[in-house]
Amino acid sequence: MRAMYFLCAFLLAISIFNNPASAQSCDGLMRPIAMFSCFDAEIAALKEEESRLYAAQLDDLSGPERSALVREHNRWAGSLEAKCAIPDMGFLLPKDALVARSCLMDQYRDRFAKLATTKTATLSRLNDHPQQVVATKSYFTIVASGTTEPDARTHFERLRSSFPFESFALYPPNSEQYNWTIVLASYVSHARATQSAALARALAITLTPVVWRMPDHVDLSGWMPVASGPLDAPDVRQPDRKAVGPNRRPLDQVATAKKVLTCYNERASNNRLVTVEQMFLCSGVWITPKALLRCALGQQCPVYPDTVSGRAALDSALAARNLTRTSALMLSEADIPAMPTKTDIERCNVATNSQNAFTDCVMLTISADKKALIDCFSKKTEGDRLLCFTDKVNDPNLALQVGCAIPGTPSAESVLACNPSAELKTKAEKIRDCVKQAGSYASAAGCVTADLPDAQKKMADCLTKTNTAAGSADCLGNLSADYAKARQLFDCMNSGGKGVWTNCAATAVSGDAARAVNCVGDGSKSSTDIAICLLGDKLEVRTAQHVLTCISSGRSASSLIANCADGILDAKTSQVLSCVSNANGDKSQLAGCAAGAVLPPDAARVVSCATTSSGATSFALCAAGPAMNEEWRIAAECAVETGGNPIGFAGCTATQLTINELTKCFKGGIGTSCFGKNNTIVLTLTNAFNDLTNGPGPNNEIVKAIRAVGEVTGGPNSVINNPRQLLGGSNSMINNPGQIWGGQNSVFNQIAGGSNSEFRKVLRVMDPSSWF
Repeated sequence: MRAMYFLCAFLLAISIFNNPASAQSCDGLMRPIAMFSCFDAEIAALKEEESRLYAAQLDDLSGPERSALVREHNRWAGSLEAKCAIPDMGFLLPKDALVARSCLMDQYRDRFAKLATTKTATLSRLNDHPQQVVATKSYFTIVASGTTEPDARTHFERLRSSFPFESFALYPPNSEQYNWTIVLASYVSHARATQSAALARALAITLTPVVWRMPDHVDLSGWMPVASGPLDAPDVRQPDRKAVGPNRRPLDQVATAKKVLTCYNERASNNRLVTVEQMFLCSGVWITPKALLRCALGQQCPVYPDTVSGRAALDSALAARNLTRTSALMLSEADIPAMPTKTDIERCNVATNSQNAFTDCVMLTISADKKALIDCFSKKTEGDRLLCFTDKVNDPNLALQVGCAIPGTPSAESVLACNPSAELKTKAEKIRDCVKQAGSYASAAGCVTADLPDAQKKMADCLTKTNTAAGSADCLGNLSADYAKARQLFDCMNSGGKGVWTNCAATAVSGDAARAVNCVGDGSKSSTDIAICLLGDKLEVRTAQHVLTCISSGRSASSLIANCADGILDAKTSQVLSCVSNANGDKSQLAGCAAGAVLPPDAARVVSCATTSSGATSFALCAAGPAMNEEWRIAAECAVETGGNPIGFAGCTATQLTINELTKCFKGGIGTSCFGKNNTIVLTLTNAFNDLTNGPGPNNEIVKAIRAVGEVTGGPNSVINNPRQLLGGSNSMINNPGQIWGGQNSVFNQIAGGSNSEFRKVLRVMDPSSWF
């Protein structure tokens, strides 16, 4: 209801006055940007949080530094309307309002990362138990809960690591709250708790925060948090350093899983085959058979992002199974997560006396083969964790690149800094000098794109004149007439219902009505299939559809160029042009494009990892991605997410469904009490693909796949009773180390000089205390 009111409000004709005071009032007439914080609770919460962080940092400064921060803050605040395409006056239509809202949220989140380097704004939100609790200050904002202390502590540390500019408190169960709870606000007013809940949603801390009031009739005077305080407390595991930005945030796995399952159910109806590429065009993420099964089981949806580095890891995972992006995406019983064995279940049943102890006993055995990851990511500092991980990968170049990324934010500059080539660094410096001395922004952009072909220089010039994804998509037309023709066709087909498709098709083939009717058919074909029929199966046609998917998913102008034009731009060129687009008229940011411009093409994937990773840890996993066994890649992400907590790690790799089924085995029989043919995993899959399993016969592909999963997770021939290795080949973490950096002639294989290189020591000689 609130969203509807918000959208309708923007349909009103708004008269704008130049009086600054009117922008702060939510009564009467106001500027469009003011309406966001007046009528949207989440934007309002973000705006107040930014003000708190700014004020906290300002209090620590004086003299020129304080004045510089004030000027910088005023520039940032004054640029929001331009960055988010919000008009200074007039109308803002619903579609534009939604795009602007998403942009504003990105701007505020990025701002937090910058302001939170020295202050954490928590003093007015987390309060100690007062001597006397009054009704008006008895509210809490709960953002997470857990049934066991290990799970709760793991989640607590993950939140503190992911949101270093916020503080959380972990409370034990009490007579009114039976779970361990993690709160963002304690002993505050209802208004403050509600606002904190809006902030939790806006920051994606949780989509479902709970505002809870302490009951009047219960004495909870001894109820105190068991963990809280600053991130650098000496007795806690120090979190990974994070960089926040629109391209650096992890996917919302719950929302992603829902989107993936919706797309698959829609496209696989009537027993149709769905390809990996078709699933991407619907969901906006890349999916392997293993990822599809994990998404269906819930909690974890390990899809691949649509980036240069994400697609490289995807192609490697598919190739390991002799698949490509055009292969059918099918469920397979071989992709089930780690499972316990009958021997371990029976041994733990004898050795323990409680269900919790039994469950923990078995869980520790489920992923015992991944103990190396637990040992690495449970270490105290990020440097120690990554030193351990790179030693396990045993690649000196990876150790070097990660070592360069640790002190700051991974970037093209950090990649270049690790390259010993004085020639590349000198060339980059010349580009920076050229940008600095250029009289206009267009001339400065020409410094960065000087080595590009003329058509791509023309495109770069086009990009300097637009800051929208649609505008960037139009600029791509400078490179390919086939792309421009395909995009025109897709735009036409999307402009109306299927009734206009034949007319659009006829226009695309110069009035050939018979061909148009034949390609459109009865309307059951996808727009991509129709375009391929009309224009041929060309990379330019598929790129046009890819670009359209990126626009509809809300990609920024620079992200679209970097990640969605792979059919007509090579990876290096797309990143250079994306950097030019992202600078958006700022010459100082444009100078940062020099590194990407001089690095050779085989560096493009690593640069993609650097520019999209949230820190050194995610950069390391991304860089190693194409070489890692897919199961180990998922396990590594679990190790990072759980901080190497063995119980939490097992729950992540095996999935909560396996753990839920395991609890039924306590003092029960395998196959009867637990892990039978209709176990929790089978029921969950049946529910996830309900539309596909209701009605079709027993030979339907999805029905056969779920039946096969039932056979390997329950019954006499299950992997519980008969442990055996499933799909994935070798148990080695790294299948092909050469895939990390490319062939022997790759620029990166010229850096470290072998397994005994001195560069291998780069992580050891850095002082971990300086990283936090």
